[in-house]
Amino acid sequence: MRESLDNGFPCMLLNMEWQLIAGYDETGFITAQPWPGLDFPPAHLTFGTWQELGEDIHINFYALEWAEPAPPQRAVRDALAYAVDLWRHPKDHTSEDYGVGPDAYANWIAAIEAGHGDSHGNWWNGTVWAECRARAAEFLSEVAPMLPSPDTVREIGREYGMVAEIVGRCSDKELDPTRKAELLGEACARERACIQRIEAML
Repeated sequence: MRESLDNGFPCMLLNMEWQLIAGYDETGFITAQPWPGLDFPPAHLTFGTWQELGEDIHINFYALEWAEPAPPQRAVRDALAYAVDLWRHPKDHTSEDYGVGPDAYANWIAAIEAGHGDSHGNWWNGTVWAECRARAAEFLSEVAPMLPSPDTVREIGREYGMVAEIVGRCSDKELDPTRKAELLGEACARERACIQRIEAML
């Protein structure tokens, strides 16, 4: 990892959250924290012990290298096809304790109904999901000119923006659980419709 950084290749780690490794000092790696105002994940990891992680250490390190890029239009179509596959075959993309796509919505709603709507996990879901859907909206807006129906792609992007807003509201731990479950059902339906339109376009 140090050799990669010294050679100008960025590095990152995954420990519950993705973190960019910004460099290192004589004692450990210096990392970028993903959440402003929060002390975890840590901004420094001591070599060898990773003591800042406490007792629960499950970490992967990655060094990134230059690759020959695919033609932009093909890369965009492949990315959209992957999004469709995530939604259509969620169990192929995660372990049995988790869910992606429609399974993730079902899991979150079930957690709310079980009384966990005011948990840290609920806040985390809402915050991260909102960010992801907002980035999807930006992506679709940016790539629209590369696709056969740019106006349709922009519409789908705006709809993802709405999904981002809805799931962001659901991060509120104080929001009424019944209302939260209703909003998640609406977000799921909107996202399903987006996927159907992307699939038809592809």
